[in-house]
Amino acid sequence: MPLKRFTLTFNIRYILNLRRSTPLYMLYGETDRLPLFAQIQLRTLLYWGKIISGKCNPMLTSLYHISLSNYLKHDQHYKWLKFVKTTLDNLGFSNIWQNQNIPSFNWFKCAVKLRISDQSLQLINNSVFSSTKGTTYHCMKSDCNITHLQTKLGTMHFNTLLKFKTSNHKLPVETGRWENIPRNERFCPFCPGQTGDEFHYIFECKNYNAERNLYINKYFTIRPNFYKMSILFKSTNISVLRNLCKFISIIMSNISSS
Repeated sequence: MPLKRFTLTFNIRYILNLRRSTPLYMLYGETDRLPLFAQIQLRTLLYWGKIISGKCNPMLTSLYHISLSNYLKHDQHYKWLKFVKTTLDNLGFSNIWQNQNIPSFNWFKCAVKLRISDQSLQLINNSVFSSTKGTTYHCMKSDCNITHLQTKLGTMHFNTLLKFKTSNHKLPVETGRWENIPRNERFCPFCPGQTGDEFHYIFECKNYNAERNLYINKYFTIRPNFYKMSILFKSTNISVLRNLCKFISIIMSNISSS
């Protein structure tokens, strides 16, 4: 991982108090950020767009055209120009590079931003749905802005919910991974033969029946499924989320001390 990318993701993990092993797609999902490389692509292309649209210093524009001529006609190596060309090609804008012209800078800015965002989200979603952990995370991920959620829930409850969603806990499904135990053998210590994952502890584990009845509405606990789990974790009812956080806190505290 490049140093700058490592520093950025490390800072996000540090700010959110998450483990360094927390997957990148969870960091991007919780903070609603694009990957650093996507931001680099966007800034590079916008700068290039300003040059060819005449929004930069005339001398800079002249130097650009000299460099472009050397790059195209004399096969001189310019990493920046190659990066611009490759990025435009990958985004489906090869014609813009070939014509060295854009209808307007504002149009180019919107088009490039949208295309980069779509491709980045596609890559993130591919990472999410390529693993069971990612699928479970997607089910629990809230559509609510992280700052708004923290303000409404309070720091303690917010941190509890965040750690549970991002696998920053010690449930068997996570600790078993540290010990290279196959996922289907990471059993709950209270329920023989049952995988100790997030779904199991929220809806099924018999050790927490009393707490579950106290904090979770019966609608969710009767014939539970991932659809109900998604509704519960994505609820906009702060009272429902606070009760969920209280229940999760009990589970995580018990698991950590066992």
